[in-house]
This record gives sequence, C-alpha cells and structure tokens, in this order.
Amino acid sequence: MNRITIVSHFHKNFYFNDECKWIIPTCSEDSPLKYDKQFTNISDKVLFSELQNYYKKQTSDQFYKALGTEASIYWLLNNYNYFKSDYLGFSSYRRFLNILDNKSSEDRISIEASKDNIDKYTSPVVYEKIIKIFDTFDVILCKARKVDYDMCIEDQYLKYESIEHWNLFKEGITTLYPKYLDKIDWFRNSKYCNFETPIIMKKDYFIEMTTEFFNILKYVWSRCSEVFPDKSIMHWDCLEEFPWRYPGFLGERFFPFYINVNNISKYEVSLLFFR
Repeated sequence: MNRITIVSHFHKNFYFNDECKWIIPTCSEDSPLKYDKQFTNISDKVLFSELQNYYKKQTSDQFYKALGTEASIYWLLNNYNYFKSDYLGFSSYRRFLNILDNKSSEDRISIEASKDNIDKYTSPVVYEKIIKIFDTFDVILCKARKVDYDMCIEDQYLKYESIEHWNLFKEGITTLYPKYLDKIDWFRNSKYCNFETPIIMKKDYFIEMTTEFFNILKYVWSRCSEVFPDKSIMHWDCLEEFPWRYPGFLGERFFPFYINVNNISKYEVSLLFFR
C-alpha cells in the first residue's frame, strides 16, 4: 500500500514514469488516451451523473473538457477509500512539485520533459521526502507568487474571466459555508496566490477542501445562465478565449483560499513545468 496517492490528469500523450506507483495517470472522455490501458479513465457515468445533469445541453466531451484536472480530483474524492493512503493529491501531466530542491528562490521552473527529468522527480527518493515533510506540515503546494499587474486575486480573475461565474462562486462560498463570511475578503486583500497548483495534503484536509469546492461549483452551475459559455455560439464579455474553462480557474483560486484562511500548515516549493 502506498501512503501517497496523486492523480495526474492527462489530456494528450506525454511521457509518464510507469515505475511510479503512487502517481496515478488519469484521463477522461475528451482525451484520445481513454482507450490506453496505462491510464485510468475517470469518466464513470454513474459517478458523474449528478454533475452531468447541469450539462444537459452539452456533450460528455464538453463536460470533461470544461472540468479538466478537476474531473480527476472529483474522481479521487469519490474513490480515495480504494487507495487507503494517508496523503492525497493532484496535478496535471506537465506540472510537478519541486520536492528535491526546497531552497530554490524561483516560484516556477521550466525544464525539459525528458525521461530522466520526469523519472527523477517521481522517484522513490521523492516519495520518501514527501512522507518526511508530512511529519511537520499538512499540505505541500507550489510557492505563492505575486499577481500580475499588482492586482488583487479577484481583480486579476475579472480582468480575463466572466463576472457572472465569479460572483456566484463567492456567493456559493458564503452561502454554503458561513464560516467563511469574515474570510471572503481574502480574494480582494491578497496580491499573492499559489497558482497552477499541484497539491498534496493530509487525507482529511483533502476530503474537506474538495468536498467544499465541488459543492460550490454545483451552486454556480445551478444558478448561472450558461454552464458551458462558448464564444463560438454567443458573445461573452471577457478576454478569455475559452470561458468554459472557468471550473479550473475557480479551483486554482479556491484551493489556496481554503489552505490560507484555515491556517493549514503549508510547505511551499517551486512549481516544475515540463516543457
């Protein structure tokens, strides 16, 4: 049994270290990898039936494409008991946490996606180091970085994305979880955010954080004018080319919100981006 289980969401072919048994390569219906036995296809029709009810006008491919990595996170939330791990996490196929070098001053490092590099950062040495970090900390995530243009988190989001989904997102947080009523200003007060998060957490925190997020996302879906905003169909007043990607953008902001306002002890490392 592995004490760590991480889902790594793939949407296209990319090298994976198949000797690494604690990172699960996942894909969904919108991926050409869905028939490749190396990947766990997380597109369970029964599991996702409730969420798909909000996407009645869209295809299954659109549903999974819009969720992106969040689809694999939702799958892990509903299947974590199968793995019986103490620590749960998620990432996308090109993003890893720089566990081996916690002294780096960079918040984001781009390196070649070679077999040697990927094997190095998914090795047994990394596994053991993660276990050791959890002796002291409750979550491992990438370093917070300053928001572009010296903006707060909320203004930076609204510079590119739909205001409707953002307002419903914040409304959902405080309506469903009143404990955050005096915390919601974090999005306006903070100019630093742990973007592009791969995250590894102690199991109980993972369960609570992701449960809250998907309940909030359902709140947004049940009240928004369009769950799959598509600029090729109608005008949307935002700079984002594909505004249907908002579930991932909201998650990228909710996860650090949850960690920071709940004062969860965090270990921050550089984000590794495999180019």
